[in-house]
Amino acid sequence: MFENQITVLLGHNGAGKTTTMSMLTGMITPTEGTAIVNGHDIRTNMSQVRDSLGLCPQHNILFDELTVAEHIRFFSKLKGLNKKEIDEEINTYVDLLQLEPKRNARSKTLSGGMKRKLSVAIAMCGRSKIVMLDEPTAGMDPAARRALWDMIVKQKKDRTILLSTHFMDEADLLGDRIAIMAGGQLQCCGSSFFLKKKYGAGYHLIMDKRQDCVVSQVTDLLKVYIPNIKVATNIGSELTYILAEDQAVVFEEMLAALESKSKSLGVNSYGISLTTMQEVFMNVGADHGQEEINNRKIVTNGSMINNVNITSASFVNGFTLWRYQFVAMLMKKFRVTQRNWMLLLIQNLIPIIFIPIIFIVSAMIICRMMQFGVDLPRIDSTLDPFTDPITTITRDSEDNTYYIDSTLDPFTDPITTITRDSEDNTYYVQYRNILERENREIMNFLTESMTNNMLNQIRSPIRLRLLLEIAKTTLTILDPFTDPITTITRDSEDNTYYVQYRNILERENREIMNFLTESMTNNMLNQTTQYTSRVRMRYIIGASFSGNNITSWFNNEPLHSPPIALQYSMNAILQSHTTDDHFIHHQ
Repeated sequence: MFENQITVLLGHNGAGKTTTMSMLTGMITPTEGTAIVNGHDIRTNMSQVRDSLGLCPQHNILFDELTVAEHIRFFSKLKGLNKKEIDEEINTYVDLLQLEPKRNARSKTLSGGMKRKLSVAIAMCGRSKIVMLDEPTAGMDPAARRALWDMIVKQKKDRTILLSTHFMDEADLLGDRIAIMAGGQLQCCGSSFFLKKKYGAGYHLIMDKRQDCVVSQVTDLLKVYIPNIKVATNIGSELTYILAEDQAVVFEEMLAALESKSKSLGVNSYGISLTTMQEVFMNVGADHGQEEINNRKIVTNGSMINNVNITSASFVNGFTLWRYQFVAMLMKKFRVTQRNWMLLLIQNLIPIIFIPIIFIVSAMIICRMMQFGVDLPRIDSTLDPFTDPITTITRDSEDNTYYIDSTLDPFTDPITTITRDSEDNTYYVQYRNILERENREIMNFLTESMTNNMLNQIRSPIRLRLLLEIAKTTLTILDPFTDPITTITRDSEDNTYYVQYRNILERENREIMNFLTESMTNNMLNQTTQYTSRVRMRYIIGASFSGNNITSWFNNEPLHSPPIALQYSMNAILQSHTTDDHFIHHQ
C-alpha cells in the first residue's frame, strides 16, 4: 500500500478481510508472517504502529452519552493534538460529513448511517497517517454513501487508506488499487483497469432491438468479423454479446457495418462497455468458499444411475442412548482439554496451591480464637529491647522542677470531682468510699457531663485543684533496649526539669545526645541525614525543655516507645519534688 492512495480490499464473506485488518491493528496476533507499517513490525513494535493509526471497525464503538463533537475531541486528544488543532478537526469533519445539525447530539440519538459517519471521522481525526476502514458504508443510504465517498477522497492526501467493502461500484470508484481476497489468501492486486483487462471477459456489445429484430441475422453479421462470437444474453429488448479484447482491431469496421445495417436488422441503438468489477470479482473468487459435492450425477432424459434407498429413520433409546450420549460428551471433553490444556493445568494447580494456605490460615484463626481472653505475659515498657537507644532532651534551665507526689497529701485541700450515671454504680460507690476513708473533700456533680461542670467551676471563684495519684515504685525502664541513646534539647542549663531528666538517665548509665540548640526537629533532621541507621536503631526517646513545658519525643518504629518517652518525662517531674526512689511504672 502506498501513501496518497486508497487500497480497497474485496472478498466474499469469510474471505479474511476483517481478520487481516485485526492483525494489522494488533487486535489479533498473527500465527505466522508479519507486516511492516511505517517501518515498524506489527509483531514487535505495535505501540509505534498505533501512534499514527486510525481504525473504523465493522461495528460501531461509540460512547452513548458523548456528543458528535465530544467524540472527535476525545479521540483527537488521545492522538496528541492541542486545543486549537482539536477545534479545527471538529469543524472539518462535522462539515465534511454533513453532521452540523447533530454536532451536539449524543451518539445514541443518531441514525445508523450517522453513526457510521462518526466512526469514520474518529478514524480520520488526529491526523492519522494510516487509516483502516472496515466496510464504512454498510447500512447507509445512497446519498450518505456518496457524501462519505467524497470525504474519503478529499482526505486521502498524506494518508495511506485501506478500505474493505462489498460494493463493487464503491471499489471501482474509490480504489487506486484493488486487492481481491478469497479463502484467506490474496488472489490479485492492481488498479481497476489492470484487473479488468487481466481477469475480465473483454468488452460487452449491448444492443437495443425492436420486436422485428432477427437475432440470428445480427449474429451472422458479427461473425464475419469475429467468427467465434456468441450471444451472451437476450432478455426483452436487450441483446448482449461478449467481445474478446484481442479482437479490438476489427471493432471499428464491425461497428461501421452494424451501423449501416441497423435499421434492416431491427436494431435501435448499440454501445460497447468494458468488463465490470463484478465480473472480475466473480472470475477471481467465485470458486472459493464453495464445498465440492462428490458423486453427484446430472441425468437428463434418462434414469438415475445411483439409486438412493430411502428408509425411515430409526432412533435408539434406553441404555443405548445413554451410552451414546456418555461417549459423545467424553469425546467432546477430551477434544476441549486437548486444545486447552492450560485450563486443565490451572484447574488442578489452584486447589493444590490454595487449599493448604486456606487450612493454615483457618488453623491460625482458630488458635487465635481459642487463646482469646488468655492473659498475655507482662511486657515492661522500657528501652532495654532496643540497640543503643539515644534519648534527646531540650530544657530552659538546669533547675527546672515540678512537684508530683505519689499521694494527695502534698496538695493543699485537694477536691476530687465526680460525675456518674447512677447512685448505684459499683465503680462510683467504691471510688467514693476510698476518698471518704482518707477524709478527702468531694465535689459530687449531679449531671454526667464533666466538661460542662468544670467550665462552670472555672467561672466561679472556687479554686480548682488537679488531682494526680502516682504509684511509688522503682524501675529501670530502658533496660530492654541495647545501648539506647536519649536526645535532649533545652533553653537553659539550669532548667530543673532538664537537670532531673538528665540525672535519671545518668543513674541508669544511659547515653545522652545533648543538643545545644532548642529545636529538636532541626537537630533530628541533621542527625538523620548524617546517621540514618544509627537514628533508626538507637534514638528511641527524647525530650525538649522550655520553662515549665516538657515535650516528649519518641521513635515511631520501635514498639512501646510512646509510653517510655512519657514515663521519663513524668518521672523527671515527679522526682523534681520527691525523692529519687519515686517512679511511675506503666506495664
